[in-house]
Amino acid sequence: MRTQRFAILLVLSSALLLGGCVSAKKTAHRKKAPVTPEQQLALKEYHLGIDAYTNSRYAEAIKHWQVTVAKDPENDKAPEYIERAETMLKALGKKVPVKKK
Repeated sequence: MRTQRFAILLVLSSALLLGGCVSAKKTAHRKKAPVTPEQQLALKEYHLGIDAYTNSRYAEAIKHWQVTVAKDPENDKAPEYIERAETMLKALGKKVPVKKK
């Protein structure tokens, strides 16, 4: 019984290891587009928003994510996180910051 479990574990871990190697090879050959200064700023603001949200500074997080959306409209997580932060502010009975356009 122990031998069977060990064999199954060995096969599964080998499959995971080989799968990771194959996918790493696939992604290693892709050329990444150069990151623009605006995208760098958007990423910085995104992470500042995550930090603010994690520390319960929801209004600040919203402002950071609004900059993220303005600089990188393709970021699909920032609008979702803005909604979450707005929900938290409403639940706490606090004012929701005005959306920037």
